[in-house]
Amino acid sequence: KNVRVAHDVCLAALPSKDGSLPAQQCGSLPACLLHASRIEKRQQSGEPPLLRDTVVCPLHFWGFKHIIEIPPQQVRAGKDAFPQRDKVVAGATVQMVAGLNAALPSASQHATELDALARSSGTAAWKSKLYHRDQIRGALNDPDLDFIYFYCHARGGRNEPVKLPVLEFRDQPPGSTALTMKSADLGTGTMWSHHPLLFLNGCGTAGFSTDALSPFITAAVQDRGAAGAIGTEIPVWEYLAGDFSLRFAASFLKGVPAGEAMLLTRRALLAEYNPLGLIYTLYAVAGLTLTRNGA
Repeated sequence: KNVRVAHDVCLAALPSKDGSLPAQQCGSLPACLLHASRIEKRQQSGEPPLLRDTVVCPLHFWGFKHIIEIPPQQVRAGKDAFPQRDKVVAGATVQMVAGLNAALPSASQHATELDALARSSGTAAWKSKLYHRDQIRGALNDPDLDFIYFYCHARGGRNEPVKLPVLEFRDQPPGSTALTMKSADLGTGTMWSHHPLLFLNGCGTAGFSTDALSPFITAAVQDRGAAGAIGTEIPVWEYLAGDFSLRFAASFLKGVPAGEAMLLTRRALLAEYNPLGLIYTLYAVAGLTLTRNGA
């Protein structure tokens, strides 16, 4: 027997601005569409029933409910795993470097926002914010980096004519030629002794393949000693990209573990009715923490 069911979105469990959830169990709040009193009322009025599978709710998404850990490496049979890093070992000042694509419409504004981020942290400084690919590669040879941030395009993968994954940067002025960085470029150079976190902020920077890690994550972690990376699984709207990265970095620079900072950022965006924080994924130990002077 076929039974007609209803579909709806429940906002009862929307997080507050600080990222906390008003409930941990679906149906526990009187305002919840699946609360027993509301289900009974629908039955009495003859309305089609709402089911857990037909109601969109934050509590139905693991990415809003739990801190999620995804290892930043894949180990083949018979091979040894690379050391697992749970700390970015910064000095007195957190050393950061940024590579940006000047052709992105919000690049100039975002660079200003990044400066404000460093000032507000009180503990971090941008060693450089660069646009030319070769200058970016040169800056990455600093062994004492703690946070590496790319604001760029990503090309390649199964759904593009060019299969080889690349990151695309464009120097100022915006009319200059676009230059690409391959994973081999990222994986070659000085080892990073502080084990920085790499933030790949662009469309699909972690989604080149459905069955393997992004080669940029592998190169950064295995070949250069990064603790892990953050990337996106699908295309991302530029305004969201800037907003998510600033919120996450503000928490992480204060010493909030990376997994918790990701969860809080996703929830903060959801509180503003934007669920797309889910497209960002952390490939690192969830407890990865920024330390200063070993503390």
